[in-house]
Amino acid sequence: MMMVYCSKLLGLTDMIAVVLPINEYYIVAENLIPSISQALQRPIKVLTIVDPSIFEDTFYRHCFYNNVASPLVSASHVSASIGTGLVHTSYAHGFDDYKIALSRNEKIECFVDEEGKYMRQMGYDLEGKDVITQGSKAVLQLLKKNVVHSYNYIHSYPYDWRTKKPVIIRSSKQWFIDVSTVSQKAVEFVDKNLKIDQNQKASLIAQLAHRPAWCISRQRAWGVPIPAIIDSQNEAHINSKFIQTIAEKIREKNDTDYWWKASMKELLEDSKIQKSLNLSDAKIGEMQKGSDIMDVWVDSGVAWHTIGKDKVANCVSEGIDQFRGWFQSLILTSLAARDLPPYKQILVHGFSVDEKNRKMSKSIGNVIDPDSITDGTMNQKALGADGLRLWVALYGSEGTSDVKLGSQVLNELELKLKQIRNIYKFLLGALDGYHGDKPKQLRLLDK
Repeated sequence: MMMVYCSKLLGLTDMIAVVLPINEYYIVAENLIPSISQALQRPIKVLTIVDPSIFEDTFYRHCFYNNVASPLVSASHVSASIGTGLVHTSYAHGFDDYKIALSRNEKIECFVDEEGKYMRQMGYDLEGKDVITQGSKAVLQLLKKNVVHSYNYIHSYPYDWRTKKPVIIRSSKQWFIDVSTVSQKAVEFVDKNLKIDQNQKASLIAQLAHRPAWCISRQRAWGVPIPAIIDSQNEAHINSKFIQTIAEKIREKNDTDYWWKASMKELLEDSKIQKSLNLSDAKIGEMQKGSDIMDVWVDSGVAWHTIGKDKVANCVSEGIDQFRGWFQSLILTSLAARDLPPYKQILVHGFSVDEKNRKMSKSIGNVIDPDSITDGTMNQKALGADGLRLWVALYGSEGTSDVKLGSQVLNELELKLKQIRNIYKFLLGALDGYHGDKPKQLRLLDK
């Protein structure tokens, strides 16, 4: 029988009234006993095997706060392939955990701020500490009496592609578009009418079919603002009339920073706007402008608007990574706004990568300017326009395959260019004086 719960839980003696001293027991998944024993470097004595059903609707004492009872929750995403069979669940810090909270109608609270530090609610010992570094050490220190074993565990973890630093997953208020209906329209169009490679078609359909919502807000210092008024309860006030008014002000003042520069009084000077947003003069003093910006994929996703009303592009071309980005944002916004697809065909190309197969990126500094191929650099001989064309012909015309470029590739190009030119020189030399007449008799060497 498999138990799907474990780690350091209360002893069974805490569940019934007993006389001190208290004995502590550990509950682990049955088939993980060998691996746990190996990790602890000690034998484990099995006292009994317990049916998992006894843990349904059971509570345990919180590891930090003795007066708080937390529920034991079953979850399909927890496996008994590693660990102890039980995992820590935090509704605000994981998508699977979040879904459990929704299914149980539980309150979701986040006690990690936007800087990745524990907030005041976590207590004096953790407040202000960075979750990944100082915070982890502090938590282990607080739980030291109950920690049976600790070790470094290497696993897949999200990193920010720019800073190359780890990302903390935390729940926060965001703006979403419900695309559950329009995504099904998109699937139907892609399946029946879109011209694209069959394998790529299947990939795009799979991603569109499983996309119920689109998070369209970002927290950055630049971008197109989402014009919302936020009240003291952190609730947003926004409607189409207010959005249109802000757009007209930006056009009138010819200033894309209008939203950031305007005062609350200026933004809400029209009493009709105030009324439509259900705001009173007394409340305005408590309000503040929303600081969220629009996801840039919304900006690029409405590019179909530039080709003219009711027009559809014959073809769009982008890298293979845009199955998650531009290809989707184009079709979702176009179908939602005008019930028309934005394109008839998708042409996909690969990435330009360096000789270590790393994607060329400004942040890494491995980007090679085409001018350096044609005109040369201090360390690289100029190959001219022919050299660049040859690189495209040899390396950049293979569909979705990655396109390599680096010093070794350029050296190979130079060699191939010499070979081609020498071949033509030889042929031209051999044909000197020949005007296309068929010779009456070929010499032995010509034969």
